[in-house]
Amino acid sequence: MAIGNLRCLRVLRIEFSMIRDGQQTMGKAQLYPLRFDPIYQYRLWGGRRLSRLLSAPLPSDGPVGEAWVLSDRTDHQSLVTNGPLKGQTLGQVMEQFREQLMGKLSSRFSRFPLLLKFLDAYEMLSVQVHPSDAHPELIPAGDTAKTEASVVIEAEKGSQIYAGLKSGTTAGSLRESLNDGTIAEQLVSISPKPGVVSIPVKGPDDTGVVIKTILACLGDK
Repeated sequence: MAIGNLRCLRVLRIEFSMIRDGQQTMGKAQLYPLRFDPIYQYRLWGGRRLSRLLSAPLPSDGPVGEAWVLSDRTDHQSLVTNGPLKGQTLGQVMEQFREQLMGKLSSRFSRFPLLLKFLDAYEMLSVQVHPSDAHPELIPAGDTAKTEASVVIEAEKGSQIYAGLKSGTTAGSLRESLNDGTIAEQLVSISPKPGVVSIPVKGPDDTGVVIKTILACLGDK
């Protein structure tokens, strides 16, 4: 898989049928980059900086926190915008060419397993927790636990990434910090720089930077 100009997916050879002069012939499309327009997401903590990174214009107003450049989620499906598959969703492409896309692991996945997105965290986010598979009761129906890997594109002075609880934090001290507004003191703080940042599946995360999430596993459901 290769990403070109921030919104392309290179796929394997696709076989298709062509009707020509009343006769059906078989043809093969060469590898070509599938283009997907980003799906912009309004977020209170977002900004307008993604306009510098993506060619598709942002919505006319309001803070944009995320741009989903490749998604097979039921509620937000990426649409192919070029070539023989134009107009089809990523999910439809998966249904037709699952083995070609997934190879030997195709039987494990009913949908494309990666969600690729850009985040513009202009304001500080709320503290979020990603439950692991060990706590299925905390995971919304239809979702699975996820593991993220993020690349920091740029970070303003004073930006922070919060990932996980500090050693020695207890349920009691965490509850107390929630009540007095000092929860940041209970979290591991990282000063971001351009590069790869891995966020553990079980930890809270909170950013003040522009990042590109390159791996967000949707699971095999």
